Amino acid sequence: MDLRPVDNSGGLAPMRNALAVLCLILSGALSIGALGAHQIDQLLRDEEPLQEIAGDLPQDEEFGEAVTQIMVSELSDQLPEQARSFIGGGVEGFISGAVQDLLDDQRMHEAWDETLQTTREGYVDRLERLFEQGSSGSASELDVHVELQPLAGAAISSIVDRIPLVDADSFDIPTPELEVDIAAAATDDDVDPYTWATVAMVSQHWLWIGVAAGVLAVLGLALGRGRGRGAALALGGITAALGGLWVALNVASPDFDMPDELPQENVAILDFVQAQFTDWAQPSWWFFVAGAAGVVVLGVLGALVARPVQRR
Repeated sequence: MDLRPVDNSGGLAPMRNALAVLCLILSGALSIGALGAHQIDQLLRDEEPLQEIAGDLPQDEEFGEAVTQIMVSELSDQLPEQARSFIGGGVEGFISGAVQDLLDDQRMHEAWDETLQTTREGYVDRLERLFEQGSSGSASELDVHVELQPLAGAAISSIVDRIPLVDADSFDIPTPELEVDIAAAATDDDVDPYTWATVAMVSQHWLWIGVAAGVLAVLGLALGRGRGRGAALALGGITAALGGLWVALNVASPDFDMPDELPQENVAILDFVQAQFTDWAQPSWWFFVAGAAGVVVLGVLGALVARPVQRR
């Protein structure tokens, strides 16, 4: 008499394997969402990524010229009379020279970092209000307002260093601002501000998205039977690999449009940022795709070596 335990689950194997495929494909999709949400959350709520992407922007020639023009426009009329007497003619040229010298100064780096963080915090606040209060549908709601007041303060310090008869208190620090038109540069003509705001808010929960992906992966592996388990794992890996590859080549490597009507300073910022953003964002996705490809290989090997499920 054969006393070995009988596996009565063979008849349910096709259903279990179908559920395993579904769970692992969903896990692959959620893993893409988790990494994407993590990067968005970093950009919006951490200081380091923005410093890495845009920290060297003042050294860009086009942006430096644009900032110099803005500072000359803002400060020319504010120069005290005693300073004008000291300078003589060419006030605008004097201010331009002071700002140009400042671009390589430590004060500029500190002022620019303050500008970046103030701009980032202000943008997150706007997205939160947009999410809570709703959108008018205007793409201008997504414009980035770059607060240049710290740069103006640094420029005034540079001017004061050159004129012994003037102190910084004799200036009213202006509050110049750059508006970066995101919608004009976007390749997608149908830009929905509320969708952007929703993505920004959901990105805070990237860890839970990752946990959900992990739970579904474990559930899928537990449900799979025989070769079906390996096949389901391979399909989940293919989903993650293809999705990650698309993100790496598109979202993580943006190619902004530059309409002719876009201001010079907008073009300078967007041109610089798109290259630096790719250098920051894309490597994580290449590692992700490589890991997903490894999962595909494991799934295929598992399917090849597994024994067929015996129906009883």
